[in-house]
Amino acid sequence: MIDNTQVESSIAEIRKRNGKVTSFNKEKITNAIYKALDATGQRDLDLAVNLTDGVLSKLYKQGFSSSYPPSVEDIQDMVEATLIDKGLSEIAKAYILYRHERRKIRDDKMRVLNLKILDPVSKNFDLNCLRVLASRYLVRNNKTEIIESPSQMFERVSILVAIGDLLRDSVIFSKEGGINQNVEEARSYLGKLDDFDYKFKFGQHYLNKWHFRSLINHYIDLAMKNQMKVKTISKDSFAEIIRDEKEVLINLKPLDPSSIVIIQDQKGRIKRYEQVSKTKTPNKRFKPEQIFHLS
Repeated sequence: MIDNTQVESSIAEIRKRNGKVTSFNKEKITNAIYKALDATGQRDLDLAVNLTDGVLSKLYKQGFSSSYPPSVEDIQDMVEATLIDKGLSEIAKAYILYRHERRKIRDDKMRVLNLKILDPVSKNFDLNCLRVLASRYLVRNNKTEIIESPSQMFERVSILVAIGDLLRDSVIFSKEGGINQNVEEARSYLGKLDDFDYKFKFGQHYLNKWHFRSLINHYIDLAMKNQMKVKTISKDSFAEIIRDEKEVLINLKPLDPSSIVIIQDQKGRIKRYEQVSKTKTPNKRFKPEQIFHLS
């Protein structure tokens, strides 16, 4: 049996199913074993910890190390072997069943989303919610195949939510007004949206044509109120400023899951989105089951 010091120095990372390497977490093994114990009516955390040490010992003896990290499947195989070696056949069966159910859920999610690997956001959704997203909200190609993951969808939505805030940044927006701008050139863009589909971006995030339409409409609205400091096309173009100005872009965090709250009805249909800070409480008019964070 090896001690924790040896584990930390010899097995510091694991290889995930998507091929990425992440930090090794002993507690995840303990939790999985404890769930198997619980399924057989044995809620014994000390036993789960001891069995985890046995798993680590097997991994160490198999030659896994910092330069040769085990995969998730390797660890699960060692858990099964440890339980069987200890004569805990019922617990081993419970763990094998747990592992099978997890695999089935994972496969079902990938099938629903038309993916080969689940990203962290997709993993956090239950299967029914993913079915709702897939049937109503995710982008499909001409063959009706899903070509967008939930994380990509929320990036798309959060960009759309953020556009209004971006155009009200003090760098390009004047609350007091009094600034005349010609909006005819901006209006002309609305007739050729396809030319701007994924051609313009905020930082690393490309805008589709509907994002661009929202951007132009927001600009026209504010310019007609004499509140836009910049012209549509010029050296100080609002597009260039938004693209290059870090103070403006700091407000756009479409990949930050904690900034998006989803409001859904009892049938799982999404009613609205809220972009919030990590400390802000979502609208209290909605029941807890109608609200979920991406985290």
